[in-house]
Amino acid sequence: MGRLLEEFGAHENVLRAIEHNIMYNFAWRGSVAVYYELHRAALNALSTHPKLKVRRWTKERLRELDAMIQKVRDADEEQRAQ
Repeated sequence: MGRLLEEFGAHENVLRAIEHNIMYNFAWRGSVAVYYELHRAALNALSTHPKLKVRRWTKERLRELDAMIQKVRDADEEQRAQ
């Protein structure tokens, strides 16, 4: 993904496509929080990317992922409590 962003990271449609693939287009078994945490680690590496647009995009996606992770963890906890 790093090379793709290096070459096309300034293109909004490329960033949207990556976001869609990471956050909304997947199949997973078990807690989705684990899936999001794996991608969070990969995205975190992009927080020092040379392109400002990529760094800003990464910061927004990390914020969204953190919120999604917390929401899923809360739902997982609720489900275990039942």
